[in-house]
Amino acid sequence: MRDTQRARRVRQEIVRLAHTRSDSFALRQAVADRLRKHVPFDAFCWWTTDPATMFLTTSLAEWWEMPSAECLEIHRNEYLVEDFNKFRDLARAQVRGASLATATGGKPERSHRYREMMRPDGFEAELRATQVVDGACWGALALYRRGDRAAFDQREVEFVATLGPHVAEGLRTSLLAAAIEQQHSSDTSGLVVLDADGHITALTAGAARWVSEIHGSVGRRPSEHRISDAIWAVAALARGLNDGNESSRLPRARVRTDSGEWLLIHAALLEREGRSSGEVAVMIELARPVQIAPLLIRAYGLSERESDVVTGVLQGHSTEQIAKATYLSPYTVQDYLKSVFEKTGVRSRRELVAKMFAEQHWPHYGDGDAPLDTDGWFAQSRSIENPTPTS
Repeated sequence: MRDTQRARRVRQEIVRLAHTRSDSFALRQAVADRLRKHVPFDAFCWWTTDPATMFLTTSLAEWWEMPSAECLEIHRNEYLVEDFNKFRDLARAQVRGASLATATGGKPERSHRYREMMRPDGFEAELRATQVVDGACWGALALYRRGDRAAFDQREVEFVATLGPHVAEGLRTSLLAAAIEQQHSSDTSGLVVLDADGHITALTAGAARWVSEIHGSVGRRPSEHRISDAIWAVAALARGLNDGNESSRLPRARVRTDSGEWLLIHAALLEREGRSSGEVAVMIELARPVQIAPLLIRAYGLSERESDVVTGVLQGHSTEQIAKATYLSPYTVQDYLKSVFEKTGVRSRRELVAKMFAEQHWPHYGDGDAPLDTDGWFAQSRSIENPTPTS
């Protein structure tokens, strides 16, 4: 990475792309095309992820020369096999990226993934990175190089990792906007379109609800200014990224309504025929913590506390880490785990992950057209009336 000027230019292009209104597939492809200019690779796969379960959801791949890397085997490796650089581990790491060469101490053959999926097709190097914002992981990227190329070095790893928050915000925003447009989201989310002068030109019913409540229900001028400033601020920041002003800030804001609810506001540029129109789409939604998919709770009859513990297990957290996150004692966490094991018919954490992978994740992943909801889980699963019974 000697050409720092080129690195800066590529980074600016990717940051702008991440904050341009786009569906998640188009966004990932565009970012991958720009990324290849500075961090060359021969194949890649880029998944969206459900932040609550850390299950891989939709994939965009360019690895037709890697027939050994079958989709099911990739998922099994991620959830059911001991290996290096698991995405759930990278999502919690200080640097949210790593090379397989470094992780294995220069001996990639220690990796099951390398032995079974990479080496048979002549691939020797792998770089993995996660896209995390506000503690939630929305994407997981894997880059591959053939044996005639050098391994990914630490500077390349760090370059890819530092793009993570921007790309995560882009993926998150794309899901919210898609859910609003396809009416998979409730009226707690909304979309506002601002023209180049900052005037509202269109808004959905969900957005109108929030704007009307803040502007008219109590009649307090401070509330009106507060929400307006938040919308204009994120819109201005999104336009600034398009103008070439690189920023480490993300175009998002939190604002509290007079009723005490917190809103999360995202902004993304709108394009027409591949060029910026000057318009900005501003998404408004209730700010809430990432929760495990409701389907899992219904399917296994878990309590709210039990589902919190399951979330920690799926994300690979230890008992102590789960206890800290849930404000419970380690002993109480263990008691909840025993209850979860009884309700789900398993005897260990690994069996629990395997069961949820097989029953709740893989059947939905197999449907390539399954849309995702705003929380990262499959939207179609919301309509299931008779979930899988417990064993």
